[in-house]
Amino acid sequence: MKRLIDSIYKNLDNGNLKIEELTREVGVSRVIFYNKVKNLTGLSPVEFLKEVRLKQAAQLMQSDLNISQIAYQVGFNDVHYFSKCFRQQFGVTPTAYKNKEIQEQSDREE
Repeated sequence: MKRLIDSIYKNLDNGNLKIEELTREVGVSRVIFYNKVKNLTGLSPVEFLKEVRLKQAAQLMQSDLNISQIAYQVGFNDVHYFSKCFRQQFGVTPTAYKNKEIQEQSDREE
């Protein structure tokens, strides 16, 4: 699992990252890879990859990057698709999430 997560973060900005590439880097067959990821996370490899990307995007919301830059940095080639996935994961749009993070950060600084 550690090799998988390391591989994902190493290739995070690659929007064309394929599960086959991850299986090669981890060194297991696609079937074993799918079963391991599904058993350990409850998610398919594609869903797990998307979840890791979205969680990283949420962390980047505290930075000075805009939403498009964050989307591309975590491997989404389409900002609209990123917004849709982000909203499904966190229940709010990326912009609303970022504004909330900025407000909380300024409240902490006061």
